[in-house]
Amino acid sequence: MVDDALVALQTFEATGANHGLNKLKAVAAACLDGSKLESSIREDLGPRRLYEFQEAVSRLARTTSFTSGLGRNTDAHNALLNVKTIASALEAEKLQEEAAPQISEARDANQGGHSTEYVHRSRIEALRAMSGLNWDLKRLIRLLEELNLVHAAECHMATAMLVRAIADHIPPVFNVDTFEKVANNYSGAKSFKASMKNLQNSLRHIADSHLHAQIRNREVLPTERQVDFRADLDVLLGEIVRILSP
Repeated sequence: MVDDALVALQTFEATGANHGLNKLKAVAAACLDGSKLESSIREDLGPRRLYEFQEAVSRLARTTSFTSGLGRNTDAHNALLNVKTIASALEAEKLQEEAAPQISEARDANQGGHSTEYVHRSRIEALRAMSGLNWDLKRLIRLLEELNLVHAAECHMATAMLVRAIADHIPPVFNVDTFEKVANNYSGAKSFKASMKNLQNSLRHIADSHLHAQIRNREVLPTERQVDFRADLDVLLGEIVRILSP
C-alpha cells in the first residue's frame, strides 16, 4: 500500500495525474493512531519508533493538497518513507525471530551438536573496543570469555551458573539494580522483553537447581540443550552494545 502511494505521488509530480493520490490518505487511514494500535504492535515498535510512526501518519493525515512538480511534496514523501521504513523493520525482525531456532539447530548439527562458542566473538570484541564509559567492562568481558571456555569443555552446570552471573552483573547498565527489573521494566521491544523474561525465569530456575542442590542418592546430569540460552544472552549483549555505543 505504501509503495503504491509513493508511485502515485511521484506520478502526480511528474505528469499532474492525480487519480491515485487518494492512496496517500488510505495509508494514513489504515495506520491506526497509538491509542488504537494493538498492544503487541505497540510493544514491538518501542517508544522511539512508536513516536516516529505516529508523527509520520499524522503528517499524512494533515495533508490536504499536493503541488505538481518534481520534489514539491517533500513532507508527504518523507512521511510515506518513514512509514515504509518502520513497517519493513518490523517485518524483518519478525522473520529473524522465526528463523533463529532453525538457524541455531542447523549450525549445531553441522558441528556435531556442540557449538564451541556460547558467546559470539563479535560481541566480546565490540565490548572490548569501547572506551570512555561510566562502566568498567573488564569483569563482564572476562565472564563471557570464561563462559565460552566452560561451554567448549562441555561443563554444563558451570555454563548455567555463569550465564546467571552475567545476568546479575549487568543491571546498572540499564539504570536498575536487579535483573528482574531489566526483564520487567526496561522499555525495549516485545522480542527483547521475551528474551529477558526467559533469562529471568527459565535460566534462573535451572541455574539455581545446579547451584543449590544438595547431594542425593540418584542424579541426572544436565545436557547442553538444558543450558542453551545463547540466543537470549546474545539479545541482551546486543542491547548493551547498542546503548553503550557513542
